[in-house]
Order: sequence, then C-alpha cells, then structure tokens
Amino acid sequence: MQPRPHQKQCLDSCMASIRTTVEPVVVEATVSFGKAITIAWLAEMIVDISGKHVLVLCPNGTLVRQNAKTVQSIGQPVSVFSASAGSKSLRHKIVVGTPQTIKNSLSRFDDKFAAILIDEGEGLTKSVIAICEKIKDCNPNARIIGFTGTPFRTGTGYVYRLDVDGNPMPEDQCRDPFYMQVIHRTTTHDLMDDGYLTPMIIGDTSGEVYETANLTGARFNKQAVDQAYHGHGRKTSAIVADIVARTRHCNGVMIFGATVQHCEEIMASLPPELSRMVVGSQSKETNAANVAAFKAQAYKYIVNVNMLTVGADFPHVDALALLRKTESARLLQQILGRGVRLGPRVWDAEPETAELRKLAIANSAKPHCMFLDYTEDNEELHYPDGDLFSPVILANIAGKEATYINCACSLCGGENTFSARPNPDQYDVNEHGYFVDLAGSTIETEVGPIPAHFGRRCMNMVSLGGGKYDQ
Repeated sequence: MQPRPHQKQCLDSCMASIRTTVEPVVVEATVSFGKAITIAWLAEMIVDISGKHVLVLCPNGTLVRQNAKTVQSIGQPVSVFSASAGSKSLRHKIVVGTPQTIKNSLSRFDDKFAAILIDEGEGLTKSVIAICEKIKDCNPNARIIGFTGTPFRTGTGYVYRLDVDGNPMPEDQCRDPFYMQVIHRTTTHDLMDDGYLTPMIIGDTSGEVYETANLTGARFNKQAVDQAYHGHGRKTSAIVADIVARTRHCNGVMIFGATVQHCEEIMASLPPELSRMVVGSQSKETNAANVAAFKAQAYKYIVNVNMLTVGADFPHVDALALLRKTESARLLQQILGRGVRLGPRVWDAEPETAELRKLAIANSAKPHCMFLDYTEDNEELHYPDGDLFSPVILANIAGKEATYINCACSLCGGENTFSARPNPDQYDVNEHGYFVDLAGSTIETEVGPIPAHFGRRCMNMVSLGGGKYDQ
C-alpha cells in the first residue's frame, strides 16, 4: 500500500520536523485521513534511522489493538503494552500501549526510545504528560509527535503555540499549549475536495427546536437540562416526526440526545421496529448487540448519548440529528465525523483523480450526509458563518475583549495577535502595539508605555539552536 498524497506530505513534514527540532509538535489529521497507517509508516522510518524504539500511545485498548494490527500489516513486528489488551511487552522496536498501563511501569521506559507518537494527540492527560517527561528526561533528543483531527480542548483552546506557517497563535485561542507547532494540516474540507470524504449538507429544521440558550458552562446543571429537554412530549414527538420525514430516503440515521431520559423520550416517538438505543444505563452486551445490528443495517435509527462519538465507524450513515447542545467544539466535530466517511462500495478500485472520486461518490448510495440541528444556539456558538468544519475556538481568559490587535515585537520582530484593550480616548496605535498621541509618541506612565492590548509577552518562538526554541 502506497501513501496517498496527503499522507506522503504529512510524513515529509514529520521527517523535516525530526531533523530540525526536539520540541513537541502535532499533526492535524481529520477523519478518514488514515492516521493509523501514517503512524505505522512514521514509526518504521524512525526505527530505521535511529535504531531505537518508538512508543505509540493510544487512549484505550481498542485503539491499541487497531494500531498494533496496522503496524503488522506493513510487515513490522510490534509489541503491545496495555493491560486492557492483555500484554505488557517491550520485545520489539515498535511498542503500542495505553498511558495508564505504561505510567504504572515507567521504570521500564528509558533512553531506548527515540520517539513518542500520540494517537488522539489532544488527549493530554496527566499520564500522557508523565510518560513524555520521563522519556525526555532519559533521552532529551526524543521526539514527540501528536496526531489528532481536533487539535483543541474546551477551555484552553488550541494545543499548539505556532500555526502551520510558524506564526504565533492569538493568546485568546490557546492557553499553555503542550505542542510547539502544528507541522501538517489536512482538514475535512481538504479530503472532501480530494474526493476522500462524503459531502455534508445542512438540512432545514425550521420547525420545533429545543430552547438551549440558557444552558451555559462546560457542565450544564441538572435543572437547566430538565427544563430544556425533559417532559416535552409534544415538542420531542414533533422533532422526531420531522427527523423521520426528512430522512425517509436515508439508509442510516444517528440521533444524539442529551441524557438517558431524553433518549428514552426520543425512542418513544420512533418506529420501534426500526430503532435501537445505546446508553450507559444499558448493559455492555445490549449496547454491543445494538451497535452490531445497526452496523449491519438491521435498524435505521440509533439513539445515543455520549456513546457513539469516537471510534464508531458506520459507513452507511447518511443523516445526523443533533438534539442536544454542547459547549465542546471538539465533540461537535467528532459527531460530524460519524457522517462524512465514504459509504460502502463507493468504488472497487480507487479512481486516480479527485474528479473521478467525487463523481463516484455522487453516483453512490451515499452521495452526501445530512446534518439536522434541533437546538436553539449550537449554530451561533460553533459555526456562525455556516461552515460546520471551521469551529470557533477560544480559550477561557477572563477580562478579554472580543476585538483584536496585531503588533510586532520590538525585540524579535515576531507578529502577534492580542485581545484589544478598551480605547475610549481613541488613541492611535503604533506598530508595536502601544497607544500613541497625535505626534506619534507613546503614552507614558510611571511604569512605562501603555499597551493597546492585553498581551503579557511576545508569543513568537526564537530558535536557540540545537532544535530548541524559547519565547
């Protein structure tokens, strides 16, 4: 199997980064990018050039098994270090494991590792950080590369300090990022344009919607959730009827509810012979059976809450119905990812050009996926410009204004984007981001010139040599 163009570009960027920096970096790789095979190829390349071990970190045993199987598929031996996968081996040069199991055996992880490759690289738990710190302590030259389709976190924003062009991220979009830079980016739009993903259309939901504007904060309180979703028999029934009507020609419909009780109310209005539910209150066996039956297209509708957003692969799904609000842009992107995968049997042999691939998708049983949003303000919160795949990402920084100012550092010349200070006196601002009077002189105080922004220091990173950078 040969890398697709976007995978080849990613591998080239990773190798260029390995040659030039020892700082942690991250790859933005959207759904269906082929992260597992790209990670396997990169691990093989690092082993070949270093002669050392490579550690692949995965958040759970399911992904450990998938990544280990992918490494084997390219002809490389692999060791698994994960209690949930039933093995704790370091025999082979490529090791795939879960953070919690590895953290409990950190003494076995030393300077024999040349690199750490992190699948779902935005999942920077304390265990992941501890592993990275231990291996870097043993081998300061060990490289750390994350791979993720959603390189941001609720509350702290983007997980990298510099964008793909090396420009510092605005301070209100990233707070204390782990990675120095995003070194490669393949977006959902990129893969759609190249004919590797199914187009997404936003369906009309001009009827009933849930009143969700009063739901605020990262964790909605129970009273507000009850008021928004529960006991609205007529509203929920009308919304479900609208879903059934709008998806009458669809093959598979995923419905995302807010709570178990809400899912039960949704199920009460769906055709029982065509519908199943996957929720935490059911047994694992029941949920697994319902997922398998839906994947086999024995049922048309599957209702869930926080169960089918990561790792759920249903190629036939061509409609998503969102009946819940979320403060998490990451969760919304994961939900959207369930619908953009190519449908089954789009082609027997992959067409050589993007135009032929898109034509094959258009003529398939899944020419597009429809997104139905039955909330009051998800659009305003996450995609106000109508682009589902360009979410609004902000870090929670108290006291910042929603306007911005660009300025150049007087020491290094680096360009910065900071939140603007109020300017009731309408002062001009110089190129370095300071208020100036009509003569162009900075407005001085006893502690120095007054900045026109809330930035504390230049965000640009300056090379110190030896692959290291400093702010």
